[in-house]
Amino acid sequence: MTPDKLPHPFDVMTTRRVIEPASPVYRDLIFEWGGLSHGGAMNAVNEDCFFLGRFDRSLEPILTNLQREPATGWHRTEGYVAIVADGVGGLAVGEVASQASVATILELALETPDWIMRYDEKALVDEVSRRIATKVRQIDGLLEAMGHGRPDGAGIGSTITILVTVPPHALVAHVGNSRAYLVRAGTLYRVATDHAVAQRLAAAGIINREDVASQARHDVGEKGLGLGAGDHDPNVQRLRLESGDRVLLCTDGLTETVSDDELRDVIVATESPAMTCKQLVALAVERGAPDNVTAVLGRLSRKSGL
Repeated sequence: MTPDKLPHPFDVMTTRRVIEPASPVYRDLIFEWGGLSHGGAMNAVNEDCFFLGRFDRSLEPILTNLQREPATGWHRTEGYVAIVADGVGGLAVGEVASQASVATILELALETPDWIMRYDEKALVDEVSRRIATKVRQIDGLLEAMGHGRPDGAGIGSTITILVTVPPHALVAHVGNSRAYLVRAGTLYRVATDHAVAQRLAAAGIINREDVASQARHDVGEKGLGLGAGDHDPNVQRLRLESGDRVLLCTDGLTETVSDDELRDVIVATESPAMTCKQLVALAVERGAPDNVTAVLGRLSRKSGL
């Protein structure tokens, strides 16, 4: 039966593409990113690895005769992930370790059937933290097995620092001596785990006060994945971000040659995240950085005109 012979009116619904998603609170927040990695002044092989990515959950109407939400608008929740890893093991082995760490965490994330796209409730944060810890332990086991398989039996390992964010909330997890910083209103905060730093973050409104006790855990210090040092559960912190915040992930090749005050000054003075990373890495290399240098920076802002 053709449409013109139908017994009741037949309205052909044209496809309406909504250009901009609805913008309730926080959906106008976006990140701009920069990232750069360098072998350093003395290293021909770069054993650092980094990754920047965007992920989302969306619903785009194609055809409907509904007159109200949720089906009449384009809904999209967008998040970002940044990862920095610093391989340990010498020669090209450290490069293999860091590359394997980043690739494996991404592969394990893709195998997760139900991504949690909200970090505003403790129960959800606890579940995401548990998942991150499980995946990190799997990487630890992988690297340890790779080390046992070497002819000399020498271990290989890697640090790892992970930022996952659906603005304005973010989670930072790390094992090893790579670092994460947050710069807000001209002040640089090291996202660390000791109690004094946790109290300072709470006072600045970056973390919840009720999270201080749970986040003031033992410092992972110099530990790295795959090195058989025992407890490798990552320290995970939940951050509450604001427009204008900048988040830096970096390896110790940067922090061993550039002070926290200098990091802050360059970040505050430079608008572009890509240019900020370039200046920070160049400064470290100019000073003879003996290790690889990696910097990843995100700047949170509101969409133009909102």
